[in-house]
Amino acid sequence: MNEVCASLLIVLKDEVKLPANEQEWLQKEADFHDIFPHYHPEGSIKRKFNTQLSKARIVVENVFGIMSAVFRVLRKPIALQPDRASNVTLLVDGQVVAGTWRNEQHEDTALRSLPAVARWGALLPTQVRDQFAQHFFTQ
Repeated sequence: MNEVCASLLIVLKDEVKLPANEQEWLQKEADFHDIFPHYHPEGSIKRKFNTQLSKARIVVENVFGIMSAVFRVLRKPIALQPDRASNVTLLVDGQVVAGTWRNEQHEDTALRSLPAVARWGALLPTQVRDQFAQHFFTQ
């Protein structure tokens, strides 16, 4: 692999300019942040929040995967009107909730009861995300 990279650098030496000193590398880093404006530095509140949000999404996707393995109706779009489709999902949810596992809370479980959260209809999604990030990582 190193031979391939070295060969590419030789062939493309007039097309590719690598930074020659630390100042040029720092400028490349600044340019990188301009190209990717959603980049958040390591250790920032937004980066921590995004990491935790990604972990939560993985848990939800895994749970949905398990539920769709048991309830085949969840494997594809439900061809019903929205009010009827919600009845199907409530029925599936009723089947899952009927177990006692939900009442048994353990510290090591991925599924925990969530407290009621106020809904913010007038806020933009980025503002809601920033408020959650501030709440979870500054208190």
